[in-house]
Amino acid sequence: MKAFHRFKAGALILLIAGCLPGGIDTGMNGGSSAPQGVRLQIRLPSGQPAGGTGVKLFASKLDPSVSDSGILISESDTQGRTSFPGLKSAYYNAIARDTSRGLWAFAESLQVSEKVISLTLSVPLQVEFHLLTAASRPDSGILFFPGTDILIHCKTESPCFSGDIPRGIRKAIARAASGWQATLIWEGGPGAVIDTLSMSPTDTLHIDIGPDGPHPNP
Repeated sequence: MKAFHRFKAGALILLIAGCLPGGIDTGMNGGSSAPQGVRLQIRLPSGQPAGGTGVKLFASKLDPSVSDSGILISESDTQGRTSFPGLKSAYYNAIARDTSRGLWAFAESLQVSEKVISLTLSVPLQVEFHLLTAASRPDSGILFFPGTDILIHCKTESPCFSGDIPRGIRKAIARAASGWQATLIWEGGPGAVIDTLSMSPTDTLHIDIGPDGPHPNP
């Protein structure tokens, strides 16, 4: 997998991300002469263009536990713009990361069009995942985020991962070596384990995941 950055905590292959809900605005029009594709305008929280930001685009149905093929990589220009022309008509997800500022952005279900999509960077969510057996001991396996290329390989240690996850990504799947699988949902979605929308940038979300599902800890 081609990665902007590699974080190892149980062996995470993590590429970019994190935007606050509502950070996507499709009201900008790039003009009728623009080629069909996915066109992005990356902005800082202040609204200024975020030039030099790494951007990835992939199919919204991507399952990183199966394949990481078809991922497109670009970088925004000095005006914060980048584009992925010549795409098939489908839904795509985008992840952006400004490494110098520690800011991320995520957009989902983007459609091929002539419009420019404005995507605002923000502080990512701080998370800590613990993969556990039925006896509450550290388990091995994988933790991944469908529709992204974020894949965490968990060894028999705890925590499985501690670090940044893009805001706006609301679903993860844990699959243990012992055979169980659990789905995690947060940020106000149906069945959410916790509402992260009220969390401050300095808060850390702690989640234990075992055969009986996810359990957030204070």
